[in-house]
Amino acid sequence: AGRPARVGVSIAEVPVEGLAAHGAGVDLAVALAERAETGQVWTSAAVGLLLPASGIELASTDDPATYVVASV
Repeated sequence: AGRPARVGVSIAEVPVEGLAAHGAGVDLAVALAERAETGQVWTSAAVGLLLPASGIELASTDDPATYVVASV
């Protein structure tokens, strides 16, 4: 069985120093994960623009710059 999780996905250039990743893209992914409920995946609008042909369906949130994965 899996563990409950909340996930945020963002598209950005991510600076990496050693094993640590940081920057605006990481900060956005963390903020999205904090807004998600357990079992949800939230994405930035940029991710939403890249998914139309993937078969992954997104649903709108209360923020027009974010989406939640509706089905895979």
